[in-house]
Amino acid sequence: MTLHRWLNNPAMNFPRPTYFGRFRFWRLDEIEAWERDRPRGRTLADAETEAAA
Repeated sequence: MTLHRWLNNPAMNFPRPTYFGRFRFWRLDEIEAWERDRPRGRTLADAETEAAA
C-alpha cells in the first residue's frame, strides 16, 4: 500500500517503475538518489502541505 500511495502522490517524487508484464521493477540508482534527496524528519503530511501551497 505504501508504494501505491507514493506513486500516486506527486509531492513524493518517487521514481516510476519499469513494468515487465504485471511485475514492477525500479532502478537501484534511482531509489538510492530518491532516498538521499529526502529531508530527514519530514513526513508525508509535510509534503502534501507543500504541494498544496
